[in-house]
Formats: sequence, C-alpha cells, structure tokens
Amino acid sequence: MRLSQLIHGAGIERVEGFREVEVDGVAYHPENARDGNKLFACIDEYHQSNEWATSRAYLQELSTLPIVGLLTHEPIVGLEVPQLIVSDPRRAMGEVARLLANCPDRTLRVIGVTGTNGKTT
Repeated sequence: MRLSQLIHGAGIERVEGFREVEVDGVAYHPENARDGNKLFACIDEYHQSNEWATSRAYLQELSTLPIVGLLTHEPIVGLEVPQLIVSDPRRAMGEVARLLANCPDRTLRVIGVTGTNGKTT
C-alpha cells in the first residue's frame, strides 16, 4: 500500500519528509523490521520478556534498518525517512495494520455466547 493511502486512512496529524513509498507492514521492534518496507512505530512502553521496554531504545539502530517510515509522537532529527507525527503511535500502529490487512473488521462477524455457569467474568 502506498504511504499516501495510509496517511489519509489512518488519520495522521502531520508528516515530515514525505516521499511516496510502498509499505508492507508495521513493526515496533528492530527484529521485526529487518525484512524491509515496514513503518517503525516508536512505542513508549511495551512488555517484552517480563520487562517493560521502549522502542525509543532503538533510535540509534533505526538508520541501519530497511524501514520506509516512522510513526512517532515527535520528529526525530537525522532520519532520512518520512516521519508520521501522531499523538498516539500505538493507536496509529493498530490503524495502519488494519488498513494493510484490508480492513478485516468490515466483514468480520461476531457471535456472543452467554450462559449462567462456567463464566470467569
């Protein structure tokens, strides 16, 4: 999907350094961004191996990754990729993934089953 399509569909607030590129996926950890054409999302905190981590710990490594853009809440100086500025990168990452998957929620059927015994909530 073209970056301009994602910008329009995901409600991106501001873009710095725009250039049209193809985007195949989104990642928040460098290991998941190594196969190219990924947006890298700078998530403030996420849980990894029973510890809290932050994507910002990988900022120095970003210039070596084959990423095509960055989802962040503030611009990062020195990166030569388009930066999509959003107030909530985690939410934007989910919306980008939804768009890249061709909006499966539009055709997804949800069925609820209720009962009186055996429920935990």
